[in-house]
Amino acid sequence: MKTYIKTLSLLSVAGIFLAISAGAQTFTKLYGFTGANDGHDPFCGLTVSGNILYGTCYNGGTNGNGCVFKINSDGTGFKNINSFTGSHDGANPYGGVVLAGGCLF
Repeated sequence: MKTYIKTLSLLSVAGIFLAISAGAQTFTKLYGFTGANDGHDPFCGLTVSGNILYGTCYNGGTNGNGCVFKINSDGTGFKNINSFTGSHDGANPYGGVVLAGGCLF
């Protein structure tokens, strides 16, 4: 029984080590916001459509009230696609965008 417990313990430790090793990830910075017209303070996750990532920034944009942006998954093609005016279209989004039927909401 002691041999069985030692073997089980060694297998458990080996399994945990392999799980940790297999879960290691590397991240690549795709874009650095300047805090100007391109926005700053992105608080939420990104929405993916093909190789395009969509997101929002709480501040910045043309009017300083936040913006919606898109960028290619390889880090190229960043574009501010909407700057909030703080009027009828809102301002300072905390949430992201939703893609439905080919439209962003």
